Amino acid sequence: MTTAVKSAVRTLRILELFSNINKELTLRDVSKALALPKSSAYMLLCTLVEEQYLEETTNGAYKISDFASISQSWIGGWAGMIRRIAAPEMDRLLEQFGHSVVLGRLTKSFDVQIIDARQSVSEMSYRVGEKPTIPSWCSCMGHAMLSKMPEQEIKIYLRTLNRKKFTPKTTTSTKDIMLKLKQWHLCGYALNIDERIDGASGIAVPILNLNLKPVAAINIVMLTPRFHAQKSKIIKALKSAAENIEKSIFLPSVNTKPEMKSWLIG
Repeated sequence: MTTAVKSAVRTLRILELFSNINKELTLRDVSKALALPKSSAYMLLCTLVEEQYLEETTNGAYKISDFASISQSWIGGWAGMIRRIAAPEMDRLLEQFGHSVVLGRLTKSFDVQIIDARQSVSEMSYRVGEKPTIPSWCSCMGHAMLSKMPEQEIKIYLRTLNRKKFTPKTTTSTKDIMLKLKQWHLCGYALNIDERIDGASGIAVPILNLNLKPVAAINIVMLTPRFHAQKSKIIKALKSAAENIEKSIFLPSVNTKPEMKSWLIG
């Protein structure tokens, strides 16, 4: 039996929705996005306005208040929301394949911040590291997210780095990294075989918002000898997991994403 208080859960979902969308929303928007009765949504919105977490605008819509937005971690931020929503997908992937599952997002400096992980119980498995961040230019999750970003931003990022080989297979040249990112963009996933850690390989799929910008990536990592036999099945499962996470975060009532031209296509 669940012990969750329905009104408390609904309040948190409303706050997450405003933090996620980062724009004004009407009562109808909130009711539709969260499948709430308008009367319930209205009462919760009024409470959040009274408590200064939201503001009502002159046109009758609502937005995050200055009071709330000043505190960057006031509701757990992106990391907390994505971690909660991705948890059942990560559990399912671990149970299905038995390999370590990792969730990460890009920091402002374009490193990959590890925000959650499921460790394989097998003795012969990749062990998820304790470091909170890893470099994106040579990592699976990093490539998955960078492949969905504008070319110029990536080149600026790469120019700031002193790229040394982690293993004999690490790709370090800007040209070769950009070619890989183009390939990963078209595939919708990224592969990393012995590039960052000798003997470990991974597959990552980006998690995109409604503007097709990467907000996170979900990754399965394993010892390289086990990589090739399950590659196709893992790619399919990761894509499904990413899609489920996207739908749960970004307005579930919206079923399609806008088309967006990219420097990586054509």
